[in-house]
Amino acid sequence: MARRVLSLILGLLIAAAVIAVAQFVSSDLRWVFAFGLALTLAAGVWSGRRREADLFDVLLLSVPLAAVFAALVVPELPALWPQCPLWVLAALTGYAGQRAGSRRFATTGGVLAVAFVGAGYGVLYLPHAIARALTQDRNEPAPDFALETLTGAEIPRQNWHGKVVVLDFFATYCGPCIAELPQIAQVNSRLAGRSDVVVLVVGSESGGETVDSLRTFASRTGRGLTFAWDPRHKARDACGAKGTPSLAVLDPSGRLRRIHSGYNAAEAGFTDELLRFIDRLSSGG
Repeated sequence: MARRVLSLILGLLIAAAVIAVAQFVSSDLRWVFAFGLALTLAAGVWSGRRREADLFDVLLLSVPLAAVFAALVVPELPALWPQCPLWVLAALTGYAGQRAGSRRFATTGGVLAVAFVGAGYGVLYLPHAIARALTQDRNEPAPDFALETLTGAEIPRQNWHGKVVVLDFFATYCGPCIAELPQIAQVNSRLAGRSDVVVLVVGSESGGETVDSLRTFASRTGRGLTFAWDPRHKARDACGAKGTPSLAVLDPSGRLRRIHSGYNAAEAGFTDELLRFIDRLSSGG
């Protein structure tokens, strides 16, 4: 019984360590996956070296992490479900390698196999799965809303006629929003000089945000972007965006053509894909 409790405690510590890395070190899901893979593999090797340990101990070491990820992340990004069995598989591989007869060869082979599969998932699958999960292409009638400048003046919608409009729904207290902002600034910079595209970073009262807090942020770390205010987050609601950060892209006729919900640094080609989409809409696509 004590052995089971120890395995469960270590499993919970592994889950807590991965959550801590995601919260305080990097939310990039590639690094979160790799860190979890290393910990579960090491835990499996450790369990395999304990003579009294069995497969149930290995599951107690790896399942808590998989369960936490399944509860917190998979509902938002269902395509990332393979991450859960891969962590469990890493623990089982480490355990089996230690229990094999030719211990060194089996352990080395198991580690290399886990590393190969993990690299394939983290490099080839995960970034594109995130991009697909966060991006929704649409073709809906122009949403009805009005935005204001940070000084309270209304921004006339007719100023956008014939232009692609990119609205980045943003909050100064939102970590992913801050992480995404350099990418938005890069898009804006690469569009410099083009009169057919408007890029706006849009704040609202959600979460206690105020015009003053957004104005202060824009003046200090605005990265050359244009900020706007969305009273009572009517624009965000009209576009069907949920939370922050969210991108809404309107075509030259004002129709809503894309919603991008959330942000993660692991997403493949965020900047280039957005620029390609803007160019397509500008050319009538």
